[in-house]
Amino acid sequence: MSFLMKKEIGDLQKFTVEEFQEDFDNLQKFTVEEFQEDFDNLMDRVEGGESFVITSEYGNAVMVPCDEETEEWLKIYTEYNTDAP
Repeated sequence: MSFLMKKEIGDLQKFTVEEFQEDFDNLQKFTVEEFQEDFDNLMDRVEGGESFVITSEYGNAVMVPCDEETEEWLKIYTEYNTDAP
């Protein structure tokens, strides 16, 4: 099984689920409490290009940098998808 993931300059590259899981497992992790305590620093790091995982008892969230292309995809999803949260 494979899926597409955005890679540099908008090119799409195939990754296997195992490769994605390995990348995910290697991301630095912070609890919600740690994220709240160090919010400004961690947001600066994301804006600088870093990615990491925020963990909680309810599940995990991945913090990733957002470029203009990604912002456009998010806009399309939230404005044109009536099922969007």
